[in-house]
Amino acid sequence: MTFEEAILKLEESGNEKTKKMYISHGSNENAYGVKLGDLRALAKKIKIDHELALKLWVTNNFEAMMLATMIIDAKRLSENEIMNMINPVTFIQLRDEFNYNVMYLSDHNLALREKLSKLEDELLGRLGWNLYIYAVMDKKEKLDLNGLYDIIEREMKDAQKLKQEAMNRCLVEIAVRHDELRERAIAIAEKIGKIDDRPVPKGCTSSYAPEWIAAVLRRTQKN
Repeated sequence: MTFEEAILKLEESGNEKTKKMYISHGSNENAYGVKLGDLRALAKKIKIDHELALKLWVTNNFEAMMLATMIIDAKRLSENEIMNMINPVTFIQLRDEFNYNVMYLSDHNLALREKLSKLEDELLGRLGWNLYIYAVMDKKEKLDLNGLYDIIEREMKDAQKLKQEAMNRCLVEIAVRHDELRERAIAIAEKIGKIDDRPVPKGCTSSYAPEWIAAVLRRTQKN
């Protein structure tokens, strides 16, 4: 698929309601309003096309950049190229997609997560901790989980919000997958206290780790 064909397909697939939703969540006005499922279907059709992805990424269009993360060859990117691509991006949904599809699948995953997770910057710190989360969920790598707990216990309470949220989720993801580490996770969370005092909307799960862990385990048992 050519660049022109890809852009035309995005334009044709958009709708105003979805565009307004993206903008309300932080996207810029340069969006077509293409649903995420349609983007994934288009990416599946295109498959990996590194050159096309690079052209789409520099359009500053939300859907084009999202599509780029899905068809890029992450292993062809250097660490500097990855950071130059992600640094200007502020929209969380796009950063998270890049985080998982590009950073995690690159050959620089380990270096990036160790470097970024140490940064106080909440956007970059979140990226680093997300990379740890993906590794915990994949279970393909032997991680120092108690070492991650040590960092979370020491630093999460004072971390900036977005980084703090990722650290909290990492705590939960470890706990629900490792019975022997669950008790310590709950103790750490109780020591730190709630990181979000807002009421939990009906039908949603609390971000407080002990309640979040319990909710996940209940769902798992039902299934």
